[in-house]
Amino acid sequence: MPAVNESTTDVQTNRDRRIRDAGTFVVAFLLAWLVGSLADPPPFIYDAGIYWSSADRFTVDGSWSLWNYDDSLRGLAPALLFGGVRSIGGWLGTSPLATVNIFNALLFAWIGTILAPRVAQLAWADARFGIVRRLLLVGLLLVFWRGYLNFPLTDFPALACGLLALLAVAHAPRLPWLLLAGVAVSFAINLRPAFILLVPAIIGLAIWNGRTALPRPGRVRQVLGIVAVVLGLAVLMVPQSIVSHRHHDTWSPIAGAAENLTGFQLYTGLVLQRYETYLGPSGRSPSMRYNDPHTEEIVAELNERGGLEGYGDYLRVVVEHPIAVAGVWLRHLVNGMDQRYSSTYVTELDSGGARPLRAFGFLIAFAALVRLAWPAARRSLGKARWRYPLAIVLTCVTILPSAVETRFLLPLYLLTYLLLLAPGWPLGRLVGEKAEGLRRFRVPAAIAVGFLVYAAVVLVIVSGASSNLE
Repeated sequence: MPAVNESTTDVQTNRDRRIRDAGTFVVAFLLAWLVGSLADPPPFIYDAGIYWSSADRFTVDGSWSLWNYDDSLRGLAPALLFGGVRSIGGWLGTSPLATVNIFNALLFAWIGTILAPRVAQLAWADARFGIVRRLLLVGLLLVFWRGYLNFPLTDFPALACGLLALLAVAHAPRLPWLLLAGVAVSFAINLRPAFILLVPAIIGLAIWNGRTALPRPGRVRQVLGIVAVVLGLAVLMVPQSIVSHRHHDTWSPIAGAAENLTGFQLYTGLVLQRYETYLGPSGRSPSMRYNDPHTEEIVAELNERGGLEGYGDYLRVVVEHPIAVAGVWLRHLVNGMDQRYSSTYVTELDSGGARPLRAFGFLIAFAALVRLAWPAARRSLGKARWRYPLAIVLTCVTILPSAVETRFLLPLYLLTYLLLLAPGWPLGRLVGEKAEGLRRFRVPAAIAVGFLVYAAVVLVIVSGASSNLE
């Protein structure tokens, strides 16, 4: 009888949790939808306009086929995704703007109340994200990224796919979950090719989790798990490879390979500290180029050689100029974490009004660093599986050498939000016991010194970028 009661209690607890999750999701969706509805965005333009109409490429002479898709820069996933969203909007009778707003509001709510909190609880077993923390996470997404609610872009869909892959691979060695992990990764890297390092990360997690989940994992079961992940990866990578070969004479499964997008991004990353798109008065260039004066000699050398073909050429630059390239990566990281605008499309240049929000973003990043560097704060996260946060960070590694936009570091932003909101901050242990004398202030003193160094580096880099805006 007690076992029956315990089982009944567990079922009731799970039911209550699902009801709370659903209620939190609905509240978050309504909040995001309201924020998007109150905005007055420009029409879909540049990438947003291309993504919205990309599904038209499947139709040639009135006949629809996956193999008709011929975009040399963008993958199949954006066309399939936004083609589906557009079709649903047409069926509902909503305008393109309203359709995209609803879709992105759902995405913000899914990431903020379901995906990201569950990944955080995977990473830190004792970190419980209740209703308040989940809504605070959604609030941070809306404060910093609200301008993305009204455009069909790939950044948040790719992030959602990456988080879903991490949640799925946690169920290893169950084959259906590993298949789902592979499919999610295939969509993530087709939406955002910079996520390519998720492939080895997910395969590594599948092997690691499979070995630790079973007391004596069989070799056959391990092999089947890897096969399931690879089959999931093939769901989109194989069709992408076929259409790339059919239309652009390359078998690469990575979108943009036909145009050597990698070489272009690596070269531009040496030219620019950061990049944004401007939609101001007509006659002004849409390119907001924050030039990098520290790399002019390197760029001149590359121009004499004929540019960059890919990572092989870039490695040569690293070997020849290691200190200069390290400076490039640092400037890209800091400028990428400088949230000057809440939208990828800038309609009004910042004249100082965004400084408080930019400072808030850098404070969140510093708090995340403190959470990791302060042993007491790190231990307060409980039993940690750092492989999951590391997988999130890996999605941004390929961004550092390339041309940086703020949105490209979205996964890293999300990780800083999670570290900030995770419960257990040991604020009561900032100051030690009186018996320790002045040593009792060593933690706040170390944090203060660290902040001064951090602030100095940030101010030098962001002001340098501003002075080199073209």
